[in-house]
Amino acid sequence: LSQTGIERVFSLLDVTTKKEGYAGICKHATVAMQDEIGVKTCLINSITRHWNYSLELFPQQVQNDINVLDIDPDGTPVDETQILGSTERDANTQSFLVSMAI
Repeated sequence: LSQTGIERVFSLLDVTTKKEGYAGICKHATVAMQDEIGVKTCLINSITRHWNYSLELFPQQVQNDINVLDIDPDGTPVDETQILGSTERDANTQSFLVSMAI
């Protein structure tokens, strides 16, 4: 993934989590996490986790196109399936289709 690609994931999550009704549904989620202010919300299993789901933190740590699927910012190997979930690659593996389920 490129820096731009990850920024798109952040944007998608931002649009999704701000949709009317999202918070209400997630208050009752059986698979949950706490958001940045400690409120129960739907679990987000995303590459954005590596930057604490913060678009503000991401550009502080990433200044160019890097392959973030190789190494997590804390130095541990990255599990592509866990981060990206259900993906489809194009023939040259330069792009991904990432699915989201709520």
